[in-house]
Amino acid sequence: MRVLLCTEFYHDRGGAYAAALDSEWLLRSRGHEVVPFAARHPGNLTTPFAEHFVSYRELQSILRRRRYGAALGAALRAVYSMEAYRLLRKVIAVVRPELVHVHNYAYHLSASVFAAARDAGVPAVHTLHDYKLLCPQLSMLRHGTLCERCAGRRFYNCVRYRCVEGSATASAVAALQNCALRGTNLVANSVRAYVCPSAFMRAKAVAGGLPEPLLHCVPNFVRLAEQHAALGTASGRRFLYAGRLVPEKGLGTLLRATELVPEAELVVAGEGPLRAQLEALAPQNVRFLGSVSRARLAELYSDFVAVVVPSEWYENCSLTVLEAFAAGRCVVAADVGGLPEQVRHGHTGLLFPPGDAKALAECLRRLVARPEAAAGMGHEARQVARTRYSPEVHYARLERLYRSLA
Repeated sequence: MRVLLCTEFYHDRGGAYAAALDSEWLLRSRGHEVVPFAARHPGNLTTPFAEHFVSYRELQSILRRRRYGAALGAALRAVYSMEAYRLLRKVIAVVRPELVHVHNYAYHLSASVFAAARDAGVPAVHTLHDYKLLCPQLSMLRHGTLCERCAGRRFYNCVRYRCVEGSATASAVAALQNCALRGTNLVANSVRAYVCPSAFMRAKAVAGGLPEPLLHCVPNFVRLAEQHAALGTASGRRFLYAGRLVPEKGLGTLLRATELVPEAELVVAGEGPLRAQLEALAPQNVRFLGSVSRARLAELYSDFVAVVVPSEWYENCSLTVLEAFAAGRCVVAADVGGLPEQVRHGHTGLLFPPGDAKALAECLRRLVARPEAAAGMGHEARQVARTRYSPEVHYARLERLYRSLA
């Protein structure tokens, strides 16, 4: 099958971008032809289709410069890009895909990718990596607090509360995007199926008005062969956080918890806008590694007793959890979003209420005191990765969905 894969950028920026590239690898490994469509970027992977990619622009910096003509043009392109529509129609005409799979599209590709697929008569599948169709700000957070005020297509609340970077202009652009996507029924008239990586995401999508029969639960997967299984008992005092350093990831809670457990050591692998602030707040038993590649991270897991995922937003299907499981490491996770679907308390890790530093500290103490229990949960986690989150399981579900549409 020939699949046209849409992702805003064609390189690994973590999260949804990593999942899109994993999906491309999986489809190619099973004999499918995959054609990427994205925005141009110096970090993109090499592909002969790059000449058809959409122009790159830094929307937020344009808006901050207050050059109103340029800002208006950039905002309109973010809502509906005629360039992306024209280029995607051209690619579809040349490649003749049997299916278009849209992973992410915000700002550079815009809602126009759905219209291009519809007008070309090609069925579109959309993976719900985030909550964009329900929340203009993507994460269902309002200045760090879980929020569902935009439910029922009340997207004006995004502007009212300046949910995007505290900016009325950026929030208005995001809200207009949602009006184009949902208010005009563009998505409803274009998308033949939605891939939900978690049951939690599916439930939120149903509650948000997306058609339940079109919502298919297909969790992310992890390549076990690329993870170094670390099934022995590691040092019972070292914990790993791997991910972006952004507010919704709960790093503040994690630092406070680590300070309450001075016998533990926390290593933070990742970059983000909060790094300087977090380093200033961090107790002495915390060390920052900076950016670490996925390949290098896979080699590091054996040094840690557990991986911590302290998120304070509705995580979908965490790749960090899956990679820890594949490496034979248990996970200490916030009981929020799709995380409790992945982490079974007392079996593959421990759960704690999101934002509760004392409860998280108790989880860390428990594993410090009983590293053999952590090793046992890590062994069970590895089995779960093999039986529930393998490439084979994911492909069987995705290929069945593709065949039903193409």
